[in-house]
Amino acid sequence: MRGDRTIGEKVTSEMRHFISSLEGGAAKLIRPIRSHWCIENSLHWGLDVSMGEDACRIWQDHAPANMATLRRVALTLPKQERTNKRGIKARSKKAGLDGNYLLKVLVG
Repeated sequence: MRGDRTIGEKVTSEMRHFISSLEGGAAKLIRPIRSHWCIENSLHWGLDVSMGEDACRIWQDHAPANMATLRRVALTLPKQERTNKRGIKARSKKAGLDGNYLLKVLVG
């Protein structure tokens, strides 16, 4: 599959190769590939913006995997709490300052 990307006036082209047991051409394969990357990019963007994941310097033993799990939980719980219409970062901050709201976020 060939992917074209335009940033400003600069156009770049990249050839991508995929292995699949699905029959059909590129048109049939593009939907699952794009949906996977949409979810992946959304999650990583959220983790970096709200928790500064890219700046984290934890690297020893199981610490990176443990912190990644805790960050995902900390990102998911405020997203599920729907009474507060503010952003994830603001909801997390409010949960840190207000015990009743924290309980609502944790329990549902």
